[in-house]
Amino acid sequence: RLSRSLPPPRTTAASGCRLTTAKAQELTTIATMLTWNVAVPDTSCCPFHASLNEVQRTVARLKATHCVPGYMPTCDAQCQACGILCNLPEGTGLGELLPCEGCRRVAVRKLPRKTSL
Repeated sequence: RLSRSLPPPRTTAASGCRLTTAKAQELTTIATMLTWNVAVPDTSCCPFHASLNEVQRTVARLKATHCVPGYMPTCDAQCQACGILCNLPEGTGLGELLPCEGCRRVAVRKLPRKTSL
């Protein structure tokens, strides 16, 4: 089976940062779901899929809103393994590598400049 790779995007939400991996996006979505108490209808197979249905409804509501001019993630660091964006404690050195809260690899590096609104 042949796989086609997608061309790299011309721009990203956080300029100068690499894309966040699909696996990291899934893990952080699940982490958010774990902070929500949602209804589990009798028709749902399980609480996990009931939560996913709530995520879909939330995304649909957000997609129906107006654009947010100037939207971009605010961060001063990024995991070089999974692409998660984060903020590090004051005083963290530019060359220092720290553990990622997403993938747990020691690959979080401070960005040369803060990405913000």
